[in-house]
Amino acid sequence: MKPTGAQDHRRGDFIGKRLGISRLQLKLWLGVGASLLIGLAVLQIDHYRAARADAMEAILMEARILRTVLMASSGVYHQSYLKKGLPAACETIDLLPTHALARIAGVLEKEQPAELRIRVVGLERLNQDQRPDDSDVDAIAYFKRNPTSAERLAQVATPDGQRFYHYAQPIWTEAFCLTCHGDPQNVPANIRDRYSPASGFHEGDLRGIMSLWLPIDHIEQRTFEHFIRSLRGHLAVFLVMFIVGGVLLQRFVINQLRQLQAAAHALASGQYGSRATVTGHDELADLATTFNRMADSIELRDQQLAGSEERLRLFIGYVPVALAMFDHDMRYLAVSRRWLIDYRVADVIGRSHYELFPDLPERWKDAHRRGLAGEVVQEDEDRFERSDGRVQWAHWAVRPWYRYDGTIGGIILFTEDITERKLAEEALTRANCHNRALLEASLDPMVVINPDGRISDVNLAAEQATGYGREQLIGSDSTSYFSDPDLAMEGYRIAFERGQVRDLELELIHRDGTTTPVLYNAAVYRDHAGAVEQVFAAARDVTNLKRITDMLKARLRLLDGAASRSLDEVLRASVDEAAALTDSAIGFYHFLEPDQETLVLQTWSTRTTREFCQAEGAGLHYPLSEGGVWADCVRQRRAIIHNDYASLPQRRGLPPGHAEVTRELVVPVFRDERIVAILGVGNKPRDYDETDLKLVTTFADLAWDIVEEKLVHNALWESEARYREIIQVTNEGIWAMNTDHLTTFVNPRMAALLGYASGEMLGRPVEDFMFAEDLEAHGDRMQARHQGQHEQYERRFRRKDDSELWTLVTAVALYDTKQGFDGSFAMLTDITQIKEQQRRLEQMAHFDPLTGLPNRTLLTDRLRIALAHARREECLLAVCYLDLDGFKPVNDTHGHAAGDRLLIAVAGRLTQSVREGDTVARLGGDEFVLLMGNLTSREEGEHLLTRLLTAIAEPYAIDAETTVAVSASIGVTLYPLDQADPDTLLRHADLAMYQAKQAGRNGFRFLESDGFT
Repeated sequence: MKPTGAQDHRRGDFIGKRLGISRLQLKLWLGVGASLLIGLAVLQIDHYRAARADAMEAILMEARILRTVLMASSGVYHQSYLKKGLPAACETIDLLPTHALARIAGVLEKEQPAELRIRVVGLERLNQDQRPDDSDVDAIAYFKRNPTSAERLAQVATPDGQRFYHYAQPIWTEAFCLTCHGDPQNVPANIRDRYSPASGFHEGDLRGIMSLWLPIDHIEQRTFEHFIRSLRGHLAVFLVMFIVGGVLLQRFVINQLRQLQAAAHALASGQYGSRATVTGHDELADLATTFNRMADSIELRDQQLAGSEERLRLFIGYVPVALAMFDHDMRYLAVSRRWLIDYRVADVIGRSHYELFPDLPERWKDAHRRGLAGEVVQEDEDRFERSDGRVQWAHWAVRPWYRYDGTIGGIILFTEDITERKLAEEALTRANCHNRALLEASLDPMVVINPDGRISDVNLAAEQATGYGREQLIGSDSTSYFSDPDLAMEGYRIAFERGQVRDLELELIHRDGTTTPVLYNAAVYRDHAGAVEQVFAAARDVTNLKRITDMLKARLRLLDGAASRSLDEVLRASVDEAAALTDSAIGFYHFLEPDQETLVLQTWSTRTTREFCQAEGAGLHYPLSEGGVWADCVRQRRAIIHNDYASLPQRRGLPPGHAEVTRELVVPVFRDERIVAILGVGNKPRDYDETDLKLVTTFADLAWDIVEEKLVHNALWESEARYREIIQVTNEGIWAMNTDHLTTFVNPRMAALLGYASGEMLGRPVEDFMFAEDLEAHGDRMQARHQGQHEQYERRFRRKDDSELWTLVTAVALYDTKQGFDGSFAMLTDITQIKEQQRRLEQMAHFDPLTGLPNRTLLTDRLRIALAHARREECLLAVCYLDLDGFKPVNDTHGHAAGDRLLIAVAGRLTQSVREGDTVARLGGDEFVLLMGNLTSREEGEHLLTRLLTAIAEPYAIDAETTVAVSASIGVTLYPLDQADPDTLLRHADLAMYQAKQAGRNGFRFLESDGFT
């Protein structure tokens, strides 16, 4: 039985352990030894063959030399024999070299019987010794076939089993041979009689051969002896090479391979940090370096594989579709979280799918079997009912997974709940039907256009608007149905570039040639890549809109010019606009007096007076009874239309110069159940219709509105003129502003109070004339004004020179019946002097008139505030009573004026030395009180008082020549350490001040706790 690879492996381990070497060493040593042995064997075989060839060549060389010597000597001897004139006879013929060769060969063979045999064989045998054998016959035949060949070598064996190399060379007939072997007539008689078969040769004929028999055994013996001598030397060299090669192999290969083996074992066992030692610069060093790089790569790939496995686990776990992996027995191998959620299962790994879901439909089990057989099975939309009765749609797929050997290991199931998508598709289908219904229900022509400009869909309104059927429209050029195809194409291009086009004015052409003004609107629809797929376009019939727009423009023209035109100009313009909109050639406007019986011709249209009518003009009064059929609008109190004026039986003749009338439309204007005016137009090329009636009615009413407004405006202008005169001369400031608080009017008095010209204030916000600190209060007032409140209050304004203007404001809100708040109006009285007087009285009541410091009254208020702050913030308040040292001598010596200047200077230094928020007050004479709050400790107060005393002690220049120096004594009490009331705190500080004076002046003293009451 042939051993397996595992058995060979174990056998190699056993042999290696017995010899103390590894399998690799054993293989390498055996391999090297076998290689050397094979090399030696090949070398020796080659050497043996070469030695044998050399021996053979040596013998052949000897034979060739011998033959050459014999033949040369034979020729020379023969020629000499003939030249001597020796007779050729039977007695002398044996002396000829040719005949002597056989005897010479026999002698040589006897001397060296085992080494050489020489024979000379002729074609015609001269004697029995020259009788050819089979080898000679073969050689003679060979030379006959190959006359140019000089020798022949063949291996032969004798009947007794001896082996020889038969070496033959041809003997050719030469000239000197013809004496005995030529023409029989010339051959000596005795020779011819004795050797008659030897004659008849010609020069160059093959006469015989000389053969040498070389013994093979002798050659092989010589060869073997030479081989044995060579083998001994080669074996010695082989042993040296084997030992040296083994040592070098052990040192430079085995040892490094063992290191690589150890590193590889460590790497295989999971020690990815293991590396091979790299020494030298040979291939093994490169292999070690490559191994280390491979180990680095394996370590990196292991890390990446771990990360990949973790990501795969997370992917499988958190993939948004339900996914499960099964083995061949439909046991769970892996599932996603979505699977567990969708199928409401847990801990499924290793369990059978069919055990968890025993009621699976057979078609699903069949899909599983087909997947296990290698087929990919999937269903895009599968409807099934859950156990709770709910209908669910799913997209699922079954795919086989394969082991490393290519066999199927199981299947993977993918399921995705597409119920929402199906519901959405159904909703989309319904929406498409709904949209199609909307499209068809639209009264506007709507088309869908492909990117090539061809129509792909239309609605019924588009068919009706163009006069072509759906089949004719689809595929046609969308721009060919407009009177200006280039403009339509430009709109299509704009839609492509900008995504949409809005309200492009075009004319749609009907099949019958009529045109309809439309507003072209289009928007593009793009695919998911952003490319334009289609353009949706709609054309809205704006015939009525255009007519209304033209009417509105005409109204705006009338209204814009009404203020600057006279009443007659406004009326004429109204009639002109009505005639132009109805395409009428003539028009007129009449007033009807309040008695409802008297007509007053106000105006004709411009075209009427210029081209058609020379009848009496404006201002003509005449009774209603004299009016023609057009006056029926008053009599019947409704608008009338006469499209066939000539056929009217009740019509009267027209006054001289009156324009001829073919058709007419006349409308009355009502106000409070009374007809106040009549507007008529006539001679339209086509019949008048309801649209014309609406237009004329509109302009008739508008004209009367403007007439009334003009009348009211005139009266208002007169009233305003009177009021403006009053406003210009009043002593009160008047200020009006709009809803945005922008100044719309100020009278000269108001502008003068602020130091501006009236024009400088118009259009500016009221806030521009206020101080920043007053804006919040002003905002509150404006809010109240927006709510419709009327107020009277005081307000400070900033004059142009930044001085203050105090006013008493009486403000009222202006309201529009339609828009609500429309601004405000105010009258302002200058009370600046009153405010100055109030300020001076307040100054006198709360401040010291000499130094400007707070007096006792204000000090009391600030002390109460400071005490409340100290309690709230839990900090110290220092109440300091200060009295100047040496003030009385200065007052007595230099006078009261100097004393006052000194007090003012001291007050200034005190104010500069204290902190912001501290209070300095003067009680009278040279006594001052300081309130220093927000102290964290007594030491902080001492530091401030020291700095204060230093500042006071600096000399004072009371005039240009006199300088004096004073100091101060300060008494201090700390609140809340001293929890007295304000008056008591001042007394305690005063007491401490006297203690400071008694202590030597120019210092401060804190009232200690034993001084508290």
